[in-house]
Amino acid sequence: MNITFLIGNGFDLRLGLKTRYTDMYDGYINESTNSTAIMEFKQALKNDMPKFKTWGDFEIAMGKYAQNFRNAQDFIACVRDFRAYMVRYLKKEQDIFDDVFEKLGGLKSQVLEEFDLSLNDFYKTHTPNVVSSIRYLIDTKGKSLKYNFISFNYTQTFDHILSEFISTFYKGNDKYYFDVIHVHGELKKDIVLGVDNDHQIKSKYFEINKQIQRAFIKPKFNEMFDKSRINYASNVISNSDVICVYGLSMGKSDMMWTEKIISWLKASGNHHLFYFAHGTNVYDAWNQDEWLDEEDDIKTNLLNRICQSQEDFDSVYDRVHIPIGKDIFDMNAINVNIKKMDMKKRLDKLSDKLVTA
Repeated sequence: MNITFLIGNGFDLRLGLKTRYTDMYDGYINESTNSTAIMEFKQALKNDMPKFKTWGDFEIAMGKYAQNFRNAQDFIACVRDFRAYMVRYLKKEQDIFDDVFEKLGGLKSQVLEEFDLSLNDFYKTHTPNVVSSIRYLIDTKGKSLKYNFISFNYTQTFDHILSEFISTFYKGNDKYYFDVIHVHGELKKDIVLGVDNDHQIKSKYFEINKQIQRAFIKPKFNEMFDKSRINYASNVISNSDVICVYGLSMGKSDMMWTEKIISWLKASGNHHLFYFAHGTNVYDAWNQDEWLDEEDDIKTNLLNRICQSQEDFDSVYDRVHIPIGKDIFDMNAINVNIKKMDMKKRLDKLSDKLVTA
């Protein structure tokens, strides 16, 4: 049986890392530059700061902002300038995680146990109907479980925990198979930033040529740079029995992937999608009707956003599941220690300022 997890920035946020797009605003905007185009771009970001909540928001907004550039070179320069800062910033967050993870000591076992529960029990708190459907799949698909992880993150926090998890629990156990792929690249390699297609770049004064496509259209860059990871991830989705989406908004800047998921759902009545929404409510056992009401609301909003037609909506609705009041990858030991480290750094900076003063 093939179970696939799509991992987004919500995973790093759950760990306690500051990897939201908005976390980078002040540092990037206040970094000096000699370029007039980049300076104007930073001013535009400063003016529009409250409007962008996610990475997808920024990518779509950047595509719209392209209409303000008189030439392609200035647009590309701004993209590259932001990307360079983003990589430096995220590397620092990655270093914080690496330091905390290595120093967890005995707490590391709690993290790995939670990771294990997240992979194996993600469906068990849902309705009896859904639990029965997944258990039937597990029983009929054989004893071997293949876990695939498609990461939309540049960081390798997930990879590091997964590697430790495998060596601790499943080393030499051929019943389980694990694999992970970063479809947008990794910090130590290539980085793919941008929108989903040409139409999302609203240029007035320049053509969408190959340079623009490589710089800010994710599928185009991958097509020119590394087709294999897209083909591989696409095949993983096609061959999945169950897909879990965690920490991923499934926004317009990743339309290619949402379309693949809808097509996969439509391909078989035995395909199931679990979408872990942030901040759902916890209900008492006697209020399960309210539980179902909230699931319907979130599911309807999600499918209205990612389905291309009412036919698609109707055909997949019953096989999309929103675990209400249930979180996975609850790595509290990491979260607490990252926040402690962050607080220490803040205090150190404050001490430096006081000494200087």
